[in-house]
Amino acid sequence: VASHDWYFGMFVDCRFADDTAERRLFTFPDGTSVRLYGRRQVLYVDASGVIVQRITLPAIDTTPPASALDDLLPQIGWAHLAFQVRKGGKDVEFLLDGLPYSRWQHFTTSLFQPVAGNLTLGSPSGAGGFRGWIDDFKLFAHTVDAETACNHAGGTLIGLPTAYTGVWKTKFA
Repeated sequence: VASHDWYFGMFVDCRFADDTAERRLFTFPDGTSVRLYGRRQVLYVDASGVIVQRITLPAIDTTPPASALDDLLPQIGWAHLAFQVRKGGKDVEFLLDGLPYSRWQHFTTSLFQPVAGNLTLGSPSGAGGFRGWIDDFKLFAHTVDAETACNHAGGTLIGLPTAYTGVWKTKFA
């Protein structure tokens, strides 16, 4: 297992306010997990329960013309969270809606290893549960290229001329 790179992703539709509650999205057999803190932070948690990475998403864009799509992890609506795991779990790239968003690296700590055991989506009853919908969970024993990651998120990539200097929203695939 440690010799493979991994890609895993899922669609989430959060049905809770942007509060201060910690909710487990999934736990790997090695005891490491990904959790949400409200709808503004993605947490990587090691097997002993220590948060080793906290990724903060930007606040909702309310600049006109604003829409519900300006919330990257909306209260009602789908977002795609994916993770490229390399180097035996010591290098994790977080992709939001198909686009690279954050990278975590550590020389000794290893995360998200699918060794023998249970892979749990959500959390046991009464243990910081996720309220909403989880759909289309995928786990591959290899990394994926940028276009494939974007396609898994339901998006597509476009090309712009190298001289393009106009306004461009990069937060969506």
